[in-house]
Amino acid sequence: MGHQDHHHHHGHHGHPTQQPGAYGYYPPPPGAYPGYPPPPPPPAGYLGGYGHPQPFQQPYGALPPPIPSPYSPNHALGYYDQENRLNHAAADHHRHKRNEGMAEVGALAAGAFAAYELHEVKVDPEHANRHKMEAGAAGAVALGSAAYAFHEHREKKKDEHLIGQYSGHNQSHHNHDHHHGKHYKFW
Repeated sequence: MGHQDHHHHHGHHGHPTQQPGAYGYYPPPPGAYPGYPPPPPPPAGYLGGYGHPQPFQQPYGALPPPIPSPYSPNHALGYYDQENRLNHAAADHHRHKRNEGMAEVGALAAGAFAAYELHEVKVDPEHANRHKMEAGAAGAVALGSAAYAFHEHREKKKDEHLIGQYSGHNQSHHNHDHHHGKHYKFW
């Protein structure tokens, strides 16, 4: 019997896992393992995960019980009391103020680099294209940083308004009395 013929016979013998029905060689019979066979595929058009109409289905058993939330259900902010809300607003204010400052520094640095690269276009005409590209990129970074600084500035202002509310001042007439915010020192 030639070498090719040796591998083309159809009988099964040898190691027990190669016997028909043994789990190692053929799929195990239904019920052999929990969770096997796998659940049928989801219906067409289903995209599991977040942001999709159907919730993600756990294929193997129930979900664990939900973790109890530390937030009170009847409050939009979810914090237990006035003091926690005030501390949270103060911490947010601190973070937004710092991020605003960092973004301003980034915008200034990128803007200065863009100006420098535009100057290099004149003094180094041999590499004018590269300097123009780098000036454009730096200008885009400067613009993005400035926009981020503005966003953080607005968030900081919102926090100042909340701190004013939670401090007990302008509680009754906080709608348009923004000058009350000037009483607080923000760090």
